[in-house]
Amino acid sequence: METTDVDKVSRTKAWLLATRPMTVPVGVSPILVGAGLAVHEGIFVLELAVASLVAMLLNQQGTHFVNDYYDAIRGIDTDDREGFTRVTQAGLLPAEHVKQGIWVVYALTFIAGIYPVYVGGVPMLVTGVFLAVTGFLYAGPPVYYADNGLGDLAIFWVFGVFPAGATYYLMAVKSAGVGAFPVEIPAGTVPMEAFVAGLAPAGLATAMMIINNMRDRETDMEAGKRTMPVRFGYGFSRAEFVAMLGLVYLAPVVLWANYGSEIWVLLPSRRFPTRSALPDRC
Repeated sequence: METTDVDKVSRTKAWLLATRPMTVPVGVSPILVGAGLAVHEGIFVLELAVASLVAMLLNQQGTHFVNDYYDAIRGIDTDDREGFTRVTQAGLLPAEHVKQGIWVVYALTFIAGIYPVYVGGVPMLVTGVFLAVTGFLYAGPPVYYADNGLGDLAIFWVFGVFPAGATYYLMAVKSAGVGAFPVEIPAGTVPMEAFVAGLAPAGLATAMMIINNMRDRETDMEAGKRTMPVRFGYGFSRAEFVAMLGLVYLAPVVLWANYGSEIWVLLPSRRFPTRSALPDRC
C-alpha cells in the first residue's frame, strides 16, 4: 500500500483520497461513448449528458466508499496490500464517517437521477436502481460480488454497457418527443449500436479490475477473497484480460463496419498494443 503519514493528511485530502480521483475516467468514459453516439445521430441533449455524468460519478463514488469501508472492517485491507491508500484501513478517516459518507453519496445519486428518470421513465428507473444496487453489492452486504469472482461481471455492466446505452436512450427519448416518464421503451430508442459502443468502456474498466485483482492475488487469498485470479489462477486472468482488451479495439471496428460510423471511430485502434500490458510475473 502507498505509505501515508496520517498526521499530515487533512480531513479534506482524506476524503479526496477516498474518492479515488485516478479512477474518474472509468466513470466518465461510458457516458461520453453514449453521448458521442447521440452526437453522431443528431440527438445530443446537453442537460441529459450532464445529468447522466453527475449521477454516474456519484454512483461510482458510492461504490468506492462501500469498498473502502467494508474491506477495512472485514479485515480484507491490511498494511500488506499494494496500491492506493484505503482511508478507512489507513486510519485517515473514522470508519463511522466513511459509512455515513456512503449514504450521503447515494442520497445525492438519487437526487441526480430524478431528471433522467423523469425523461426515461420506468426503463430508466429500473436501470438506475440496477446500477446503484450492483455498485453497492460489489463490496457490500449481503452479496459481496468482489469476494466470489463476480466482481468482473459487475464492473463490465455497471461501468460500460448499461450506462452507455442508458445515456443514448435518454437522448433518443427526449428527441423523439415522447412524454414524461414513459412506462415502456419507446421504439427505436435503444439501437444495438449503443450497446456495441458500450463494450469498449466495459472492456477497459474490466481489464483494469483484472490487473488489480492479479496484483492483489496473494493478499486476497489470505483474506479469503475469491476473485477470479484466486479461483482460476494467473493464466485464466491473463486470457480474460486479453479478451477484455480485445473488446476495447473490436467495438469501434464493428461500429464502422456494421453501423455506418465514420472512419474516425477507428482512431483508438492506432493505440493497439503490440504486447501484453501485464507484467511477466503474472
